[in-house]
Amino acid sequence: MGAESAYLLIQDAFNSGDFSIAEDRIYALSDSDSPQHYWIALSFIILADIYAEQGEIEQALATYQSLLNEYKPEKPDNVHDIVRMRIEKYNAQLQKK
Repeated sequence: MGAESAYLLIQDAFNSGDFSIAEDRIYALSDSDSPQHYWIALSFIILADIYAEQGEIEQALATYQSLLNEYKPEKPDNVHDIVRMRIEKYNAQLQKK
């Protein structure tokens, strides 16, 4: 199964609220040693989104920050932009508490 296909299945599970299935698929993709780092990074954004949906904002922020620090794109892409937007959103939520 291609990395993009795996990502689309992860996204579908997340959108359906099947967080357990999405998590299993994220870890399976990560463990696959796929060279498609972009799709893996997008999948880990969904993992962080799952944490946020479950109220684990600090864990979500840690996951986003890890992506921001560790993901090195081979060519320019949107991963860091997506992550920065999520970090801003959830930091703002934490400040309101």
